[in-house]
Amino acid sequence: MKYLNLAIIGTGSISEEVLQALENHPEIKVKAIWGRNLANVLRLQETHDIEYFYLDYEELLKNKDIHCCYIATPNATHESFAQKAVESKKHVIVEKTAFPDIEIAKRTLLLAEEKGVFIFEAMRTIYEPNFTVLKKGLAQIGEIYSVNLVYQNYSKQYAQYKSNPNQLPPIFSDKRGQGVWKTIGIYPIYIALDIFGEPEDVSLHRYFANSKIDFGGILILTYPNFLISIFASKSHHDISPINKIYGEYGTLSFKGCYNITDIRLELIGEKSRDLIPHDDRKSIIYEFNFFAQSILNNNVSNYRKTKKTMLDAIQIIERLK
Repeated sequence: MKYLNLAIIGTGSISEEVLQALENHPEIKVKAIWGRNLANVLRLQETHDIEYFYLDYEELLKNKDIHCCYIATPNATHESFAQKAVESKKHVIVEKTAFPDIEIAKRTLLLAEEKGVFIFEAMRTIYEPNFTVLKKGLAQIGEIYSVNLVYQNYSKQYAQYKSNPNQLPPIFSDKRGQGVWKTIGIYPIYIALDIFGEPEDVSLHRYFANSKIDFGGILILTYPNFLISIFASKSHHDISPINKIYGEYGTLSFKGCYNITDIRLELIGEKSRDLIPHDDRKSIIYEFNFFAQSILNNNVSNYRKTKKTMLDAIQIIERLK
């Protein structure tokens, strides 16, 4: 196939961001959009000149012009949408967190293998050019001593919960596939996994330790010679979060767990220096470049690497329950 014909599943803000990013893409053509609300579907179809629109997902999957489904529906629905797409021999790109637990993930991935299609988790960070710059900078700081990663972003839904504890907002609901670690904590988890691989051990120090609700906390990933501390929360806010990787010869710091900026190298006895200027391009385009090239070229090696990282991330989050 010359182009990857994509169907957008869902009409929320992330779908709009993807549609804007994919305008005039040389390898991806958005051919269809699905949603439950006709007005929202028609609005996006007209705005982005999409050929097909559907309110019936089964009908969309019958369309042989569609090669891949991008699933941007609520987390709790990912399994159903992905499984049906795979059964119809469509490739799948599913928003993070892709699946609620490791068994569902493995079962769906096995089905994809049987059907000869790929399933990717949309996790923009590891595909950003700035992330590649960050990884190259690691070579200059020597042996790693420790790592601190931060994603703490106050949510108004936490205030709603505090005023009415009997009404749990969706963003904290495990039943809806939400919670801090599945929504924002997965970003620093992916950073750790992509750079350092699977940890030897995982432990969590919960914020509000007596609560079973996922308000976040401090996640410790144990590696043979160092620890990674991940701070994630939606109950409080870090005004200027700086991620730091401490090494034998110095420190590498950066802002953001996606749209990474301000990568700074501070070597012992030398002046600090910035490795990159600020990049204004939206980072979401880079992951879709990777997905399209992997599918169009049937790059099994690329796919296996990203599949393992996805499974490792889901496995870690599942251990935090």
